Amino acid sequence: MKLIKKGLSNLKYKYILIAALLIVIGVALLIQKNTSTPSSNGLAQNKNGNLTLYVSNQSFDITPVDITVRIDGATAVSKSFEVGTQHNEEAFQFTLSNGSHKIDVSSIKGDAKLTKNFEIKGKRWAILDYWYTKKSQYNNESPKGFSFEISDKQPGFD
Repeated sequence: MKLIKKGLSNLKYKYILIAALLIVIGVALLIQKNTSTPSSNGLAQNKNGNLTLYVSNQSFDITPVDITVRIDGATAVSKSFEVGTQHNEEAFQFTLSNGSHKIDVSSIKGDAKLTKNFEIKGKRWAILDYWYTKKSQYNNESPKGFSFEISDKQPGFD
């Protein structure tokens, strides 16, 4: 170590230590990202999970819309979703035990709530959409609300 210090000024030595520390932190973050990622204060996402939840805003009249999803009381998703082209489902993966579970969904801006019980048995895919259409000369008003479907088959999106 003394030979290294003699060959480098103290400043260069500090820069090398900082660079090495940043590399170690970067590698640790990559490892964490590729395994389980905790959602904000709640249920951990897992890219190998048995539940894939697709979330989408299907309303051109309220965009973005805030959507908070709780599964068995733990926050799984909490973010705003743009309508885009209405074909912009965002996937979240979780590991849940086989058996009965409860999903609670809410939106402040979208003025909607949904609570449903569902079963997990092996691999499952679920679709959660927010819907609302204002009355216009072309459309009847549709109520603000969520739809939730779960299946043992992976959905195909248009």
